[in-house]
Amino acid sequence: MQTEDLLISIRPLYFQAIIEERKRYELRKVEIVTARTDRIFIYVTRPVGRIAGSFKAGSVIEGNPRSLWKRVGGESGVDRETFFSYFKDREMGFAIEMTALVIFKSPIDPWGRIRDFKPPQSHVRLVPSMKCDLGLDTAR
Repeated sequence: MQTEDLLISIRPLYFQAIIEERKRYELRKVEIVTARTDRIFIYVTRPVGRIAGSFKAGSVIEGNPRSLWKRVGGESGVDRETFFSYFKDREMGFAIEMTALVIFKSPIDPWGRIRDFKPPQSHVRLVPSMKCDLGLDTAR
């Protein structure tokens, strides 16, 4: 089976929680199919504006916000109020376990490599040419 890589956007506050090991699950309102995904690269939104790490998807937990909070709330990197505000008006949500985390010593400036780079709103599949252009094709 051919594997793919993804690029997701994460706010600086939540990336810091990942670094500090307070966040082990990435929360999403919409399912990201991870069955064929090798690595998920992390674009940290502005003011950072860099691709700063990657991880492998472990288990993906699907459930209503209450059940998700019970299962992963303490490892989601957010407090209860922020969690439920994020999932407001949603019947279902998703939590992706982050395993084999790698924090890049030298985060990648995507605009320095792709002039018209557009950060993903949520996530984007990385085609081989984009992965190469971003310098993500080498082991990090």
